[in-house]
Amino acid sequence: MPERLLTTAEVAERIQRRPEWVREQAKLRRIPAIRLGRHYRFRPSAIEAWLRDQETAQPPTRTQLIRRAAGAAIADVYGIPRARRQRRKNR
Repeated sequence: MPERLLTTAEVAERIQRRPEWVREQAKLRRIPAIRLGRHYRFRPSAIEAWLRDQETAQPPTRTQLIRRAAGAAIADVYGIPRARRQRRKNR
């Protein structure tokens, strides 16, 4: 039997974050999600695996932080909205 998909609110409660944060992370593809129309659903096993990965994730290096900041600064100069910058980065 397939596992029951979780809603944004259920994931938010499980990881102790606000539903808006979970929705934004799903939109930016930083958290594993399934999009059904305008809603996001989450597999419990994928969320558990993602949480395990977060525990063992290495903090970003100084170079990675500088590149992120430079990318944001360049995009701000050209007036590119943040959501569009994120979509471009995730391609």
